[in-house]
Amino acid sequence: AHEDMVRQKPDLVRRFVRASLRGWQYMIDHPSEVADLFLKANPNIDPAYARAKIPAVVSLAQSETTKRLGLGASTREEWEAMQKMLLEFKILDAPIELAKLYTNDFLR
Repeated sequence: AHEDMVRQKPDLVRRFVRASLRGWQYMIDHPSEVADLFLKANPNIDPAYARAKIPAVVSLAQSETTKRLGLGASTREEWEAMQKMLLEFKILDAPIELAKLYTNDFLR
């Protein structure tokens, strides 16, 4: 969320994050049902592709960090590693103050 939104409407941001995490958790817990819902909304998608995609997407949301700190959580070390890679590949020109980019505060 934009920092103005975070500052002016933190409760809205918190509710959005919680709703998003409930959706992610539902997908983790009910992958077949989510694939069916996705296919119903997107009938032109190959069903085999949709069913294979769910576990791949779920794997992006789960890590040792999320097992320890909860779904959606990230650590400064993870952000530092990502920034280092982005700098090495010249995707970023200069380091960014990481404290401005992420917080786990809205996960609670």
